[in-house]
Amino acid sequence: MLQKTTERIGAALWLLGFLVAETVRSVRENYQLAVISLVLAIALWFFVGTDQALSRQGTFPVQIPVELVNKPAYLEVYPPGSVEPVTVRISAPEDSWSRLRPTSFRAVADLRNAREGVQQVPVQVTSSDPAVRVLQVSPPAVTVRLEPIRQETFTVRVELEGTPPVGYINRTPTVSPETVTIRGADPIVRQVRSVVAVVRLESARSTVVQNVPVRPVDAQGTPVSGLTVEPELVTVQVPVEQVLVQRQVSVIAAITGDPAPGYWVQSINVDPAIVTIVGASEAVANVNNLRTEPISVDGLTSTQVRNVRLLLPDGVTVLGPPSVNVRLTIAPTTGTRTFQVAPSVVNLSPGLRAQIDPFDVTVSGPLPVLNGTDPQTISVTVDAAGLGPGSYEIAPRVSLPQGLTLVRVRPERRTLTISR
Repeated sequence: MLQKTTERIGAALWLLGFLVAETVRSVRENYQLAVISLVLAIALWFFVGTDQALSRQGTFPVQIPVELVNKPAYLEVYPPGSVEPVTVRISAPEDSWSRLRPTSFRAVADLRNAREGVQQVPVQVTSSDPAVRVLQVSPPAVTVRLEPIRQETFTVRVELEGTPPVGYINRTPTVSPETVTIRGADPIVRQVRSVVAVVRLESARSTVVQNVPVRPVDAQGTPVSGLTVEPELVTVQVPVEQVLVQRQVSVIAAITGDPAPGYWVQSINVDPAIVTIVGASEAVANVNNLRTEPISVDGLTSTQVRNVRLLLPDGVTVLGPPSVNVRLTIAPTTGTRTFQVAPSVVNLSPGLRAQIDPFDVTVSGPLPVLNGTDPQTISVTVDAAGLGPGSYEIAPRVSLPQGLTLVRVRPERRTLTISR
């Protein structure tokens, strides 16, 4: 046993010595190649060590959208935009990190072998910067649902928004082309019930011609997206014609009767005083003003406000309410009247007597007040304070009932005779 072990050790030592001798001999014979290999090994070690020291690893902070390529022509992604973006973990030199943008990466899912239905498709991410290495893609595969492509043809339906101005009407619109083709994933196309082209008619006073986009809508009128429409634009023509004309005319209040005696219609105010009438040209041409229904002022003694209808000729209408407010200001008629009034002597000393003739007092005021005035309500006085027997020229003092105004007193002075 010991002898066999000794023999094995001796054989191994011999083999080791042989290899060392051969290596030394090879180096001596090929020393230039050995030096080059050593230098390259050192350089490689230095480069790898330096690269590892300056590289940074981490997750790029922005998700990368996935581009689907080589999709079969008869299939479409459903629903549109349902493929989720991916997150990438990368290794890159520090200076490359500062220059990276989402556009620095391209994430691709190859649908070359895809089929109808739901499937997982691997995602390959590359960078436009060769110094960037993609270490991990998360998720490594995206879920893609593919549905058969469906194509249908629809007649374009025109929707009119708004109306032309008063006096104008629109006729039936025409569309060119009358039909369009929609194309997309089968479930989306089946939602479409019609396609519409919307035209606005506000302020239109002549035929409207517009190139408008076509919009597929569902049964509720909600737009359906994710479809291709061919053509995208159609030409819609909506004839607009003037059938009525407008004209502004004044309003005249038709007044009948008379106010109560002693009163008169001081003013008449109509609101609005001018209205706009609408009608065919021949009906409106000869209308210069509108009259109201008759308004009776019989027996009125105070101001009144009446809402009365307008009398419209045949074929003529008015913009806004067909009635106006009429304010009738009723005021008393004013006049003058002369009263002969015997004056009263005041402050006459005891034991003396006074004599003086009447004065003519002229007053003005509303006739109803004048007609109802009692001369005894008009006070004319002369003051005899401090006067003894004798004759004196005295000016009177006049006091009038409310509502009357003194015009004059004749004469301005009279002779007051005082005796015992």
